[in-house]
Amino acid sequence: MLRYIILSLLLALSIAEDFTLEDLNSSSSFFGQEVGPSTFPNEVYIVYFGHFSWGICTSRFEQLNDLYNQIIIDGHTQVKLFGVAKTNDLDFLHNWTVSNNTMVTADSSPYPYWEAWNASQRDLYLLDHELQIVFHENITSGLNEEMIYSIVEDLISGIPNNIILGDINGDEILNVLDIVLMINMILDNEYSIVADVNEDGFVNVIDVVLMVNILVGGLP
Repeated sequence: MLRYIILSLLLALSIAEDFTLEDLNSSSSFFGQEVGPSTFPNEVYIVYFGHFSWGICTSRFEQLNDLYNQIIIDGHTQVKLFGVAKTNDLDFLHNWTVSNNTMVTADSSPYPYWEAWNASQRDLYLLDHELQIVFHENITSGLNEEMIYSIVEDLISGIPNNIILGDINGDEILNVLDIVLMINMILDNEYSIVADVNEDGFVNVIDVVLMVNILVGGLP
C-alpha cells in the first residue's frame, strides 16, 4: 500500500486522455456502443493496453476480467474495466472476448490513444472519478490482485454522491442544454449513466421525454 501512496503522489497531476471507442465484445452489456471513461462519470476506471494476438496479453486481461467481476460481486459497482488493443490484431479479437464480459476496444492506426497514454503492451492504469491516473504499472511479470482490489476499493469510497440524473454537463442545473447534449449522445450512439434518466441501461428518446417532462413540470 505504501507503494500505491507514493505512486499516487507522483501521478496526482496526471490527467488521463479520454477516449471513445466501440465496444467489440458481444458478451459485454455495452456491445456496439461507443465507450470510454467519460461515458461513465463518477466511477473508477481500470484501463489495460495489450495485443489480441499475444498469449500473455490475453492471460493478463483474463485475470483482470476475473478480478473486475469479483469487485462487482462484492458490491463495488462504481467501476469499469476497459481493454484497449489495436485494430491490426482484430483477427484475434476472440482471444479477449471468449469467456470475458468486460468492454473490449481497439485503437486504429496510427494508434493515437496508445500514444497519448504513452502505453506499452500490458500496461495497466487505474483512474479515479476525476480521470486522474493514480496507478500505472506494466503487469507483464504478474498482477497483484490484492493490491489492485485495495486501490480500487479506496478510490470508490472517495466518489462523491452528488450525481444528478439528466445533468449532462455537470453544472447542477437541468435545462434545455442538457436535452441537446442528450440528443447528441443518442445520435452518436453513446451511453452515460447521467443521461440514463430512467436507469434502464440505455440512453434513448424515453430519457429525452422524461427530461422534457421534468423541465415543463418545473416551470412556474
